[in-house]
Amino acid sequence: MASPAVFGADPDNSGCRRNSARRPSRPVECPHGPSAFDRFPAEQQDAVLDAAQREFATHGFAGASLNRIIQAAGVSKGTMYYYFDGKGDLYADVIRRQLERFAASAGALPVPQASDAEDFWATLTDYAQRMLSLARARSGHGRALA
Repeated sequence: MASPAVFGADPDNSGCRRNSARRPSRPVECPHGPSAFDRFPAEQQDAVLDAAQREFATHGFAGASLNRIIQAAGVSKGTMYYYFDGKGDLYADVIRRQLERFAASAGALPVPQASDAEDFWATLTDYAQRMLSLARARSGHGRALA
């Protein structure tokens, strides 16, 4: 049975989505070099991702409109589709950026001092709880990631 589609998926596990999409996943080094979106001016990247984040936060994924995002970001429809294959692809970048911000705010992932599995999972759980607390505090909604 085929596995379900995943936003931002890397179907051939190469670390690059260029084979199946227009641009590679940014957090992973892509053998094809930087993506086109990475070469887009930072202010415009932020405008697109900020507009998309507001749209998804306001309307949810299903109710979000790429046309409203395009208008709010001040880019053309052609530009949006040059950088993103669709709403799911844009959503994946919004989530990725937010997770990177939470991880940076939570600090470095601590390395467990003990060598047993219980300590490993306890350390990982504590870090995940720290990230969830930050997410809840920043979202303004107690149920944000509950």
